Amino acid sequence: MNPELIKILKLNSECENALIDFPFHDNQITWIQEHHLLFAQTQNINEEITNKELGKNNFIQQFKMLYLTNK
Repeated sequence: MNPELIKILKLNSECENALIDFPFHDNQITWIQEHHLLFAQTQNINEEITNKELGKNNFIQQFKMLYLTNK
């Protein structure tokens, strides 16, 4: 399997876990602080995603939208 694809799938899974974690935080700021490094990783990965891999990053995109909306 392509190493870039593995990286995207792993990051996508981490974003899914962060999305699941969001409702359990009473304060959105703590969620933002806890997931700041993950957000930074999502910013870097966008340059590596090719059209073929776009369907495999749906949680990455949802995570980024939620992070930016609550920041």
